[in-house]
Amino acid sequence: MDGTFLLHVLNSDMRKTIYISFLIVASITLAIIGFRVFYHPKELPTTHKKVLARVDNEYLYAEDIPGSIDDSSTDVIANHHQKWRQQYIKQWVADKLLHRKAQQYVVGEQRKRIAKQVADFETALLGHTYLQHLIEQQLNLEISEEEVETYYQAHAENFKLKESIFRGSLVIIPKRAPQIGKVKQLLKQGDGAALTELQEYCAQNATFYLLDNINWFKWNDLVAQTNAKKPFHYALEKIQSLKKPYLKEIQDYATYYYLQIEDYKAVNEIAPLELVREQIHKIILHNRKITLANTVRENIVAQATPNKDYTIYDDDENEN
Repeated sequence: MDGTFLLHVLNSDMRKTIYISFLIVASITLAIIGFRVFYHPKELPTTHKKVLARVDNEYLYAEDIPGSIDDSSTDVIANHHQKWRQQYIKQWVADKLLHRKAQQYVVGEQRKRIAKQVADFETALLGHTYLQHLIEQQLNLEISEEEVETYYQAHAENFKLKESIFRGSLVIIPKRAPQIGKVKQLLKQGDGAALTELQEYCAQNATFYLLDNINWFKWNDLVAQTNAKKPFHYALEKIQSLKKPYLKEIQDYATYYYLQIEDYKAVNEIAPLELVREQIHKIILHNRKITLANTVRENIVAQATPNKDYTIYDDDENEN
């Protein structure tokens, strides 16, 4: 056996030894890595996020907790927030442990039903989110006055009043106030200059005053706010026969009440358009959203039909 053959054999044996050694080292390395991954879940994940709690391989990070306070908050607020934060962390841990325990006991058909409910909810939520995105892009927000009036006329019965309302003025003033007679006089005049003068007078002398012939007010709310039951009850008794505008002066031992009614509507009468205009706007927009959502659904089905992306099978209820 010459030297060249011997060297070749030695080199071959050496290569086998080196290869086997490499396999052994690699196996040991992989085993160590696997052991660290699967048997050391308590190690923190490789991240710069601040970890607050762990259950198995799930982590709660500081940024996951809703709400925050700034450095200028008082000690009381800071302490309260810290207690709430600790309670949130404990609740998170309890929920995760409960979920882990539940996975061991909720099995079989019950587990399948839950999985289906989760899948159905995800389907509905994704679809709703997508529809909302399209609606925000395509919805026409412009509503004409003509459209509002048309809807109002067509659905007037839906706008019956549940409380009596009125437009007008109310002045409550002590008898000791100077020049009380001018209150009734200025109310009768009713023009801009008279109302300006009356407002200045009431600001100095009246215990309560409302000078507004444009907006509508709930009758009972004003009675409760002013405790002026006498003039209001008197007006209610006479309301059917009152001529509008109506002006009544009533007094007790210490106070004058001046009640002027420009217009009045009782319970179950149709509410004035100006009182329900905003409500009608919301109804029209809501109806547009429903129509747009239905259109989107129909278009999606129409687009999928040529490609046969779906199939609807016959549903024969009488089939055995």
